[in-house]
Amino acid sequence: MFKYIFITIVYLLTILIFKNRFKSDSKFLITIFTIALIIRMICATGIFLFNWYQGSSGFFSGDESVYYKRAVNIAVGGSMYANNIFDNTPELNGGAFALNLFSILESIFIFTFGKSLIFIKYCNCFIGALLPVFTYLLAKVTFCNKKIAKISACLIAFLPSMVAWSSIGIKEPIVILLITVFFYYYIKIIRHFNLFNLFYLGALVIALFYVQSNAALILIVICSIRLIFDMLSGFIKKKALVLICMLLCVSIVVSNQKKIISNLYEVAKHQAIQYVAGNQKSARYEIYPHKMLEIYFFDFYEHLIFSPEV
Repeated sequence: MFKYIFITIVYLLTILIFKNRFKSDSKFLITIFTIALIIRMICATGIFLFNWYQGSSGFFSGDESVYYKRAVNIAVGGSMYANNIFDNTPELNGGAFALNLFSILESIFIFTFGKSLIFIKYCNCFIGALLPVFTYLLAKVTFCNKKIAKISACLIAFLPSMVAWSSIGIKEPIVILLITVFFYYYIKIIRHFNLFNLFYLGALVIALFYVQSNAALILIVICSIRLIFDMLSGFIKKKALVLICMLLCVSIVVSNQKKIISNLYEVAKHQAIQYVAGNQKSARYEIYPHKMLEIYFFDFYEHLIFSPEV
């Protein structure tokens, strides 16, 4: 019961922050946040009950399962690298598989409030409901137009995929939220330098690095390119700078073509043979139930070819 009181208290504190921090927009932000949260919690409850009665213990996907079980291991063992207590999830034996900021946050909730998958889903609903709020703020600071900002917020609040992702225990909602908040403060700092905003940017990149490192590195590259562009714009015309950047990008791609193709091949192969993980000793499920993808072929310069049955 205390965990639901906790959600209520956090909700009320969030509303209070909106009223004090964004006074002119507080009414809309509170409304869109509340509606988005209710929709996601209803969806989360439905998904949980459906999957519970299907015999999957309420888990919607393999990712949700391994994050939750990694969090339970941390909470029970008292260490990020605690021993795996789930025999049916060998992926968690050793290493740092499914160990990230999201699973660590889950472990804190599990340690504090006890094991509850539906509670973790509700926490993710809360994160997902914050996204329309920061989408509104980002659109407003970008276009200086409240109408565009409101439309953007509504699209994110009711976009089916965003509702679905926010209703299960996966890390994507927090990744998208961190990126959105990052660009909000990034644009603000470009318009008017502020030391606090710079601190926020650094904290967001660090947090994102421990959830999705590739996304964090991309943001660092974006900021670095922008900084170099601004530094050189006083000496070289902007059109020439854009052309130079394009040539550099093309050169990097061409010179690393084999490595890029190899990485793409590994990604495609990983997705193609996911059925291997879909067995009784795994938290995952078969992408192609009852179909054995025994033979696949990948031509580097053509495409991935599946068997006709698949």
